Amino acid sequence: MSANSKQFGGDHYKNKGAEEHWDFAYRHNYNPFEYSSTKYVLRCWKKNGVEDLKKARHHLEKMIELKPPPKLTCIQDMVRFHMAYDLEAEQRNILNLIHVGLIETAIGLLDIYIESHELPRTYVNPDL
Repeated sequence: MSANSKQFGGDHYKNKGAEEHWDFAYRHNYNPFEYSSTKYVLRCWKKNGVEDLKKARHHLEKMIELKPPPKLTCIQDMVRFHMAYDLEAEQRNILNLIHVGLIETAIGLLDIYIESHELPRTYVNPDL
């Protein structure tokens, strides 16, 4: 049984036919902070809402402290990933900013959603 065929504690990373987040991050050589912050943004509408956005912000703060080198990116690949997961526009914007290295701008967007204490648009917590 492959690691991608199972998930513990929900199905917020599962999307039929879509590439798994960890596979996408590996292919694009994400550092640990890009990986974890994008993971939290990706799942926020399906799991912990604003708490996940706060976690994403915290990981980006650490990334800024470490100043990793910039890397090349493939925007077309990001667009395919977004479409496969049917992400909200806000999620797509934050993920794109992280992907291209505009971390402080991504933090600014996260702050807007965190300060409003709610996710934009419709957020449904599956545990309710």
